[in-house]
Amino acid sequence: MALVGAMFTTLSTLLLASIVTAGPATFPSFPLAVRSPYLSTWLPHNLASNAPEASPQFWMGQTLTWPVLAQVDGKNYALFGGSSATYNQFTGATQQSLSYTSTHTYISLAAGNAQFVLDFFSPVSTGNFLRQSLPYSYLTVSVIGKPGYSPNVKILSAVDSSWTNQPSGVLSNYSIFQNSGVFDLHNPNEIPFTETNDGQSMASYGHIVFAAKPGTVSASKLTAQCGQPQALTTSFAMKGKLDNTYTAPGISSRCGHGSLNGFSFDIGNVSKNVSVTYAVGYDTPQAINHLGSIQTGYYYSKYKSIPEVANAFLGDYASALAESQTLDSVVRARGSSISSKYGDILEATVRQVFAAMVLTIPQATLDTSNPWAFQKEISTGGKVNTIDVIYPTMPILYVLAPQYIKLLLKPVLAVLATGKWLQPWMIHDISNAYPNVTGHGSGFGADAEEHMPITASAMFLTLTHAYQQATKDRTWPSPSDITLLQKYANYLIDTGIYFSPQLDTTDAIPASGNQTNLALHSVIGLSAFGKVTGNATYTQTAQKFATQLYTSGVALSKNRSHFTYNYGVDASWGVTPELFTDLFLGLNNFPVAARTMQCEWYARVVRPAGLQYASGLTNNCGAPGCSLAITDWSDFALATCSKEIQTKLLDIQYSFLTNGLNPVPFPTRYFTDGAMVGQWNFCRARPTIGSSWALSALKDGTWSSAKSGGLLAQQGA
Repeated sequence: MALVGAMFTTLSTLLLASIVTAGPATFPSFPLAVRSPYLSTWLPHNLASNAPEASPQFWMGQTLTWPVLAQVDGKNYALFGGSSATYNQFTGATQQSLSYTSTHTYISLAAGNAQFVLDFFSPVSTGNFLRQSLPYSYLTVSVIGKPGYSPNVKILSAVDSSWTNQPSGVLSNYSIFQNSGVFDLHNPNEIPFTETNDGQSMASYGHIVFAAKPGTVSASKLTAQCGQPQALTTSFAMKGKLDNTYTAPGISSRCGHGSLNGFSFDIGNVSKNVSVTYAVGYDTPQAINHLGSIQTGYYYSKYKSIPEVANAFLGDYASALAESQTLDSVVRARGSSISSKYGDILEATVRQVFAAMVLTIPQATLDTSNPWAFQKEISTGGKVNTIDVIYPTMPILYVLAPQYIKLLLKPVLAVLATGKWLQPWMIHDISNAYPNVTGHGSGFGADAEEHMPITASAMFLTLTHAYQQATKDRTWPSPSDITLLQKYANYLIDTGIYFSPQLDTTDAIPASGNQTNLALHSVIGLSAFGKVTGNATYTQTAQKFATQLYTSGVALSKNRSHFTYNYGVDASWGVTPELFTDLFLGLNNFPVAARTMQCEWYARVVRPAGLQYASGLTNNCGAPGCSLAITDWSDFALATCSKEIQTKLLDIQYSFLTNGLNPVPFPTRYFTDGAMVGQWNFCRARPTIGSSWALSALKDGTWSSAKSGGLLAQQGA
């Protein structure tokens, strides 16, 4: 893109060669350090045009402290995050551009006779469990002199306790592991596995980690300091370095709430491109409480302490960077083969999806033979491994990392295997309160879960087939898993296509009976389970239901123009995502004519601002049900349509994402009409944007080899 070319015209050819064509600077929010539910740091687009004075935010909107400052030929500049009075000695650099790829966000700036690029890099390593499990991110600052100049440059970056929801109890400790300096901000009186009860979703336990190592700069030129912000920034402004004053382990800390913890690099005179790299992390050694058993991060199978982890992460930078460049290039190329706009959308989804998951092993054994993945239902309650959240995430996993489908479902099966869950339908999620997995018992009262009996049962069964189709691994689900799952398949048979009122996946719309989408879920779930088990009963029942719904017209309007939302209510209609799954997974319960009919209906009813999820319901859709577009499911729907209709629906979605009204991480639900048309509604930073990959999954399938578990898996775990 022209934007990227302009961005780097004065940088060295070495740096230029490392950058993949990137997406536009008009998307809702830009990922900076986005690696886990608790390391999720963003730059909203309404702040992005002035990065030197912008403050980054946690995904929920809390302001975080993360200044990046520079001294160029003795003059002080703010490159990023210099918004408060603390930085009044620093002049804002001149921002030139901002862009992103799948794993990087780049900000280009000029300050004095120097040109800077800030590279916020959050690795996504789909085939390397060790690298992917690390809840750490990189900030690399690259600098080169303007033509004809070799400026003297020094760099400072720092963080504070705003990155956690326990700031007043946090103490800072500093250590050196090998040649890496590591700040560890931690509350020694923390209560593990807790978040705040104010709906803010930040952790109330764990460690903020900030680290650096000399790299190409001599060790004597890397200095560190913790202390009051004004003291730290004044030291750098006056001397171009920090004082090497900090708290050592075991010594009562004088650096706590409100203190900055930073590193400065004295790069010296710059005659060619030079880069320095920082690491920031949010480390929870006790990651998940699964029914009383503690799960820790996969990376603790190799590393024994936070300083060792931070040092290893910094040491892995070159390999992680090379891997990211390959991934970025492939994502851009594959997405752009459909359209440039679609390529932009795919790039914007990758970090957000993978940062909603943690990859764990048992803390007691550190056994890596049976890793699990836990996904937080971000922005809608904080549930754990929610089936109808995993399901729309599935397309990106299918394409990039199909092993994660299994890794997410295994902790659910472990809960079911205890016998704790008592209902005949599939559990909707395994906890209401990440990072605790409690199961739900009866599913009522104190154990209440959000009942979606047909939806959860069918989606789980479908996901098992998606895993098998992507990986060609038919050893999972295991025979004992199959026995467990038969109960839920039989529930779908017994329920049939006529059932009592219940919720579909979109709980903004009240429960009702005779819902077409619920019946379609049953068809697909049974058909998928028939594929997994080889049991013709499930396949034949699915085909019987499909014949009733489409051929006999039970779920169609009288003029057969569209699927109705509720049987017999001609004015009702809804987006039907399972027509995609039927095609994508080769189940073939519905003919091409069914998809053509529904796509032509979408083209007629879509509003200028978006394709609403449902309309004309007998129960008035709830509020604001019928005025909402939900990208999770419109992505599935458009993938089955003609190129013309696909383009129309993609253009509308792209317009929403670039309309400038939504300064939040990639929202997935928004208003299609009314006073708030084009504005997001409630759902942001969710992994369900993996649905954007439905079209790519249908076109190209899995990019990895059959059992690799992810793109670039040859690099090992």
